[in-house]
Amino acid sequence: MATQALKSQMESIVSTVTGVDPSIFNDFEFQVGVTPFTSLYIPFTVVVGYCIGIPLLQHYMKGREAPPLKYILIVHNVGLSVVSLFMAIFLITTLLNIKYTNDFNFYPEIFCSLNHQTQTGTLQFIYYINYLLKYYELLDTIFLALKGKKIGFLHAYHHPAT
Repeated sequence: MATQALKSQMESIVSTVTGVDPSIFNDFEFQVGVTPFTSLYIPFTVVVGYCIGIPLLQHYMKGREAPPLKYILIVHNVGLSVVSLFMAIFLITTLLNIKYTNDFNFYPEIFCSLNHQTQTGTLQFIYYINYLLKYYELLDTIFLALKGKKIGFLHAYHHPAT
């Protein structure tokens, strides 16, 4: 099955690049307060820091020259784009593999009815990596503030809300 082969390849890439034990793709289970960075205090603290820190940074940068961020932004944006594309493909192949392995209909079972056991392993690992990427994406707003750009409501609301 092509989806299983692609999923296995992607798991191998993640394992090789990050040094994560390959067994995580079978055993990973997201547990609030147990899995790193999942204590309820962490998102609360980060959102409060974001909501206080960004306006302070904007105020500090008024009338100041932006630091040279061109190459940092290129690396940040290209890196985030590559990781996001990889994660999207990884998620799609994992969902298709679950669909074919369990003979599920794509809708509603894949989107609405997966039980906890079906989600354990690769799928929860992908969710967790996406969760961690949301913290990294907060750098977008910091870069905008450092460049002295106006931060619109949608941008300012979206990042701490997700």
